[in-house]
Formats: sequence, structure tokens, C-alpha cells
Amino acid sequence: RAVSGIAGLDGTTLVTDDSAAIQGLTPASARSAYAVDPLLALRVTGQGENIAVVEFAQFDQSDLDGFDQQFNLPDVSPRTVAVDGGATDDSPASVAEANLDLEVAHEIAPGAGLLDYNAPQATSSGADTFGAVLDRITADGQTRLVSDSWGSCEADTPRADIQRDEQALEAAAAHGISVFVAAGDTGAYTCQEAADTDHSLSVSWPSSSPFAISVGGTSLSMTTIGAYVGETAWDDTLEQMGGGG
Repeated sequence: RAVSGIAGLDGTTLVTDDSAAIQGLTPASARSAYAVDPLLALRVTGQGENIAVVEFAQFDQSDLDGFDQQFNLPDVSPRTVAVDGGATDDSPASVAEANLDLEVAHEIAPGAGLLDYNAPQATSSGADTFGAVLDRITADGQTRLVSDSWGSCEADTPRADIQRDEQALEAAAAHGISVFVAAGDTGAYTCQEAADTDHSLSVSWPSSSPFAISVGGTSLSMTTIGAYVGETAWDDTLEQMGGGG
């Protein structure tokens, strides 16, 4: 009865800052929701494995230390491997993304080593550096698991960069390396994240590569005692694509 009218609604996807906290997910909640606890009970903690993260920003060791202390996790100091001079981006949002990548990997597999392969987002020639970073990971032979949370609108990514990245992804697959790449936060409208007026159907590169494992984002619902209730895909457009999880 208090509503007299609703106006101005449309189907525009609202792009949010993906570095902002979304109701925080503790290690205990994540492990419970995704059935990690039975593995930990069997002392399967990722020991003997390394997880490589692809980063285009620096991480903050003090943030990782605080995270470990807060949640009683073993101390971890990622081994840094600089590619093409290493990452120079130290903006708060970018650093938060790098911290997040490392902390989530550590909370799920606290016994695994973390390898931080970092580079500037572009070389001096203007080409992206993802392919060079992945080639370095493959050549080093220290891991079978790669996580990449960075991406760009495929339609706006230069064809030469895509071809270069694809060569690196195919080579990694041939060496038995699984590369997990974020699908992006805007579902089927990735290009809209860069340009609000672009409502064309689009995907994120390199998650759209056939040699990458594309990972969608979800909002997780749990009971007050930590039991899994369900998930909904970030932005309804992801649900139309069968994304999430």
C-alpha cells in the first residue's frame, strides 16, 4: 500500500566494483559449502602441489599474514616470479584482487605452495602479457594448476593478442596443466563492463578459450549453522548461459 508507482526500470546490467567485499566468505563457510572438509579430515590439504596464480598487480604480504592469523591458517609466503619486469600496478582495487586470489587458494588448500606469476598488463609494444606469463609457467614445470581472475571483453581484445594467448593455452594443455579462468562479472554482456552503452552479447577472454576452464561466479546462501542452501549466478545473464558454480 505504500507504493504508488514504479518507473524507469530497464534491463541494463549494473557493473559493480568486483574488488568490493560481498558479505565475506570465511574459510569455514567455503569448505563446508563445497565439501572440502572431508578431504581435510583425511589430511588432504594440497600438500605436494603448487598453485600458480596469474597476476597483473602486486599483492600485499601483510594482508595475507592478517588473513592467516584471523582464520588460524598456516603462514604462507607466495613465491614471486616476475615476468617481463613484473607487475607495477599497486592501486588498491588491483592489489585487493591479487590478495583475494591468493587467500582463497590458501584457505581451500592450506598445504599447497603458492606461486605468484606477475607481469605488467601490457608489454612495451602494447601486446598483452598473459601468453608470456603462461609460457613461463609451462616452462618452469612447477605446477599443474593455474588460476587467472583477470580478463577482457573478447570483442575488444586485439586478434594478435588472442592468437598469442591461445598458443600459450594450448601448450599448457599439452603439458597437462589445467588453467582456470574467471568468466567475468557481467554474464553475457562482458563488453558492457568497459562501455555502459554496449549491450551486445559478449564473453570474456581468455575464459572463452577452448583450452581454458571457464569459472563463473555465484552468490552463495547458507543457513546460520553453515549448511548449504543454494546459489544464484552473478547477474541474471549468467543463469541464461548456464554459468556459475
